[in-house]
Amino acid sequence: MSLVATSAISRLLALLQTPPLARGPISLRLENAQWFDIVRERGCRRFLHAPDRPAGRVYDLDGRHITDDIGLYCALGEAINGPGGYFGGCLNALSDCLNGRFGATAPFTLRWHHPDVARRNVGRCLAPDGAVYSLFDEVIGFLEEKRVEVVLVE
Repeated sequence: MSLVATSAISRLLALLQTPPLARGPISLRLENAQWFDIVRERGCRRFLHAPDRPAGRVYDLDGRHITDDIGLYCALGEAINGPGGYFGGCLNALSDCLNGRFGATAPFTLRWHHPDVARRNVGRCLAPDGAVYSLFDEVIGFLEEKRVEVVLVE
C-alpha cells in the first residue's frame, strides 16, 4: 500500500473517531449518504406493489437544505413521497421513478422553493467526456423532458 493511501486511510479513521459535531462538513455528507441509503432501500421496497398517485398533481420541493447532490435527491424524494421518501438518486434512477411504481405519475408540476440554494451548492459535475455541466440544470432539464413542469419559486 502506498504512503499516500495509508495517510488517507489514517485521516479517515481519525475523522470517524472524532465526535460528530467536531467533524465539520465531511460528516454531514457521510451522514447524508447513510440516510439516503436507508431511504433508497425503503423506497424501492415500499412502492413495488403500491399504485402511483394520478397525473396532474402539484408537489412542493423545499430547497432550503440542499447542500449537495444527495441532498437534492433527498429533497425531491420528500417532495414526491413525504418524509423519508425516495424518488431517484441519480438521473438513471430518476428516469426509473418517472416511469412509474415510485409514487407519482407524469405529467405533474414540481414547485421548487428556494432554488437558489441548490443552484449555488449543486454545481459542477464532470461528464465522462471531460465536459463540465451543472447537475442543478441537468436535473431540471431532465424532469422537463419527462413531462414534469418545474416552477422555480424564488
